[in-house]
Amino acid sequence: MAEPEAASGSSNQPVPVGAVGGDEEVTIAFQHAFFSKLGMAYFRLEDNTGNPVLMVEYGEQVVALPLAGVRRELELPSDHPDARMLELIEKGLKYVQTLSVGDPLPSEILTGKASWSLTPQHAQIAYQKLAMKLLNWMTGSKSAAEAATADEVLNQFKDPETRKKIAAAFGEAAEALGLGRDHREEVVTYLETLAQELGYIEALRDRFGRVVKVGRRLRELQELAKKGQRISDVIDQAAKLMRPATEQFVKLFKDADAVSADIMKVLKDLDGTIAAIRTQRDEIHQRLNPWNDLLDAWEKHKDGEVNGVTIELSSRTVRLLAPRFMPTKEWVLRFKEEKNRTAKVKSWRSPEQQREEMNKVAGKIMRW
Repeated sequence: MAEPEAASGSSNQPVPVGAVGGDEEVTIAFQHAFFSKLGMAYFRLEDNTGNPVLMVEYGEQVVALPLAGVRRELELPSDHPDARMLELIEKGLKYVQTLSVGDPLPSEILTGKASWSLTPQHAQIAYQKLAMKLLNWMTGSKSAAEAATADEVLNQFKDPETRKKIAAAFGEAAEALGLGRDHREEVVTYLETLAQELGYIEALRDRFGRVVKVGRRLRELQELAKKGQRISDVIDQAAKLMRPATEQFVKLFKDADAVSADIMKVLKDLDGTIAAIRTQRDEIHQRLNPWNDLLDAWEKHKDGEVNGVTIELSSRTVRLLAPRFMPTKEWVLRFKEEKNRTAKVKSWRSPEQQREEMNKVAGKIMRW
């Protein structure tokens, strides 16, 4: 870690403040023979309902078994280890897209720590923003460090005069906290600890930038229609749905930034602040997770092109956002239309046939 007068980084090892459990890894495993007979299977959340299901490959079919049905059909009491494991999986699916037997459970539900990696760059940006807040506190400035971009923060830290003032702010903060001016290194450690947590917010902010780019592309496609070029209605619908989706993320980031807005209040309640940061982190992460594959697909598609791929990506965008942002009645009608179109091109086994086939796997008829 750099000395206080040049403090601009963050420690590699986060200090475990406010952990909600031990650090031991918990691996998904079951006792009931049913789970050992499934072969290739995994847990996920249904796209349209968000309900947790067990996806089982059987022949050319993939059958979705609701976890509530699995518990009921296997007659698992609530205190059975398998019932508890299913409960943990259901919670874990808020943080990862799929889970399988042998996978570790996400650490969020065990310790509160993030299960995904934090880059040193994002932790450093968080640290620098916190240091600027400390400087603003000392000088009485009202400038919002959260609103600064990574490049702006970096440029501020390159200024020798700013770095000298920040060093003085560490001493002032140590005095205000009752530590004594000579104990400013403790304030540095506090900021390092917070930076490890807020670095995840900065990483999510970067990821949200990819969502913003998709929204911008869809608006550009809308502009083509205004110039007389015919575009699919689904592109227009996707562009309209992107607006409330983007606004929701903007609000979530504002809420996350507000947690650490009062730097002295934060330093006086480190555990409480970290718990609040993790709550905001998980909320944003859970809302961004469903975007991952779609964002990758949009980024592979060339800008400015309007073709079948554009229509398909716009349709996927609508399917992602419609259940969340489209008026309920309008979404129900659209969902029925989608199901009707699917039914015309692909035939699926009836629920009765699926139950009979699953009987061969589970050893009994399952009423899902």
